[in-house]
Amino acid sequence: MSGRSRCDPSPDVLYEYQATRSSEHPRAFLKGFSGFLHTDGYQAYDSVPDVKPVGCWSHARRYFVDAIAVLSPMDKRRTDTQAHKGLAYCNRLFAIERDLYEATPVERFAARQKRSQPALQEMHAWLLEMEAKVLPKSLTGKAIAYCRNQWSKLAGFLQDGRLEISNNPAERAIKPFVIGRLCC
Repeated sequence: MSGRSRCDPSPDVLYEYQATRSSEHPRAFLKGFSGFLHTDGYQAYDSVPDVKPVGCWSHARRYFVDAIAVLSPMDKRRTDTQAHKGLAYCNRLFAIERDLYEATPVERFAARQKRSQPALQEMHAWLLEMEAKVLPKSLTGKAIAYCRNQWSKLAGFLQDGRLEISNNPAERAIKPFVIGRLCC
């Protein structure tokens, strides 16, 4: 253990506002950049060359939370619905990350290979099984489809111990800039 918080020192944040969500903007902004690009599932980032995409598990988790929110009051209290099971897989990954909070990137990488990789394999098998069993237009079906469609990006955090499981810190950092902005 390093003994220091992985949030210290604070990362730099660079925010560039664009009036549209066109894929030309991230391509222009990131021209010449190569490395990891941690984002939500927005497809405009898929066209950025020379990056290794890393998905956001908070976004994936939110789909399962939304699916639980529309269940009947009795089903919300259950833990065996498919939406609850999907949420439990996500929560398991976040619990591992909480355990690794103080770990160095090297320690985090090794622990993820040992702990997170098997959890991801288990979830992936479950997603494949559920894809044929859950109504695709239900919120649970949409949560499953999101995870399946984003899988390679969602598993991206395993590539390097410096990567986060979620892009929430970046989204929180830019929140003051985007709240109240004018929309077209």
